Amino acid sequence: MRIAIVHSFYASAVPSGENAAVELQVAALRRAGHEVHLLSRNTDAERGRNPRTYAARAAVNTLSIRGASSAPDFSEINPDIIHVHNLHPNFGDTWIDGHRARVVSTLHNYRPVCARGTLWRDGHDCFRCPESTSLHALRHRCYHDSRIATLPLAIASREHGRHSRVITQSAHNIVLNTGALSIFRNYFPGTPFSVIPNFVASPSFREIAPPPTTKFPRWLFAGRLSSEKGIQWLLEHWPPDTALLVAGDGPERPVVEEHARRPGSLISYVGSLSRAELDAYMESVTGVIIPSLWTEGLPTVALEAQACGTPVVISNKCASADQITRHGGGLQFDPTEGIRGLSGSMSQIAGSRGQFSRCARQTFLDHFSEEVWVQRITALYSDIRRRNERPTSADRLGGAP
Repeated sequence: MRIAIVHSFYASAVPSGENAAVELQVAALRRAGHEVHLLSRNTDAERGRNPRTYAARAAVNTLSIRGASSAPDFSEINPDIIHVHNLHPNFGDTWIDGHRARVVSTLHNYRPVCARGTLWRDGHDCFRCPESTSLHALRHRCYHDSRIATLPLAIASREHGRHSRVITQSAHNIVLNTGALSIFRNYFPGTPFSVIPNFVASPSFREIAPPPTTKFPRWLFAGRLSSEKGIQWLLEHWPPDTALLVAGDGPERPVVEEHARRPGSLISYVGSLSRAELDAYMESVTGVIIPSLWTEGLPTVALEAQACGTPVVISNKCASADQITRHGGGLQFDPTEGIRGLSGSMSQIAGSRGQFSRCARQTFLDHFSEEVWVQRITALYSDIRRRNERPTSADRLGGAP
């Protein structure tokens, strides 16, 4: 098949699991024999082209003001499928109207109904915009703590997101977990959705590594160091006699470094890691902690851990927590229980690390591997192409009068 992938790459200042997922999927589709064209715009490059006008150009795209500059160019491709990932802030969406029969959209976050994209604000879940008015986003400066920056997104997500062409004009929408499926179906009844999780590449995997000693277990947090990811909660509730490695970067980095400097602290900050470095750490720890406080979609780090055969202890606030743990590759905990719930799950995994490790690796192979993703997405693409090739009643009658 001839496939066009449309994606606005987020700025490189903060690592993006969404950017990485798109690059992996493009490569996987090409390995599967498809002709793939990546139509992308890069926030770093777009901002660098003219920093003074970038905010205005991004606002125009977000507000879907028509113009050639806001649309990808398919004129030389004529794709069978157009797969949209992220349009914000470097593409508009009015162009979808003319291609809707062949557009597939993956919803990596909740931006169609939430200016912040997380349905989370000030330490708690927040559904005020989709359930009443997106003026709440302006009131709380939900995007980059700025009313000016929030305004285009608040307008775009008004009236429960019903103006989102990405959802309403696509032939099919993909979500990453059943939690997101429930949320979007509630706001867009009758719209076609299905769950197709992302995948990660398998590391150079020999056998399941011997479990680390459980006498002195150590754990790993890897990800963006931000409040919604739960890193500050984790530091405040971490048992002082247990080793924790923290990898990543973000606004809460000074807090992490301060905890690591405390006398006698068993918390170590190891900075940002490459995938190879992260794999090496994952194979050496008892498990990976994912303490997210928001309804996070499908944390890439959870898939990377299970690819290494490393068990996961994941917050039940994550929309994908059941998806990650139901096959025995990890356990959930409730952040509202404080240290009690977290310690209980950690103790269970430390005591049976070998069994959890085998289940984690099998979960990856059965549900989050490249091969499984290619099978699922190819089946969806093929179904859409068949529908588009199906003759209409006018065709069967020899054409319209």
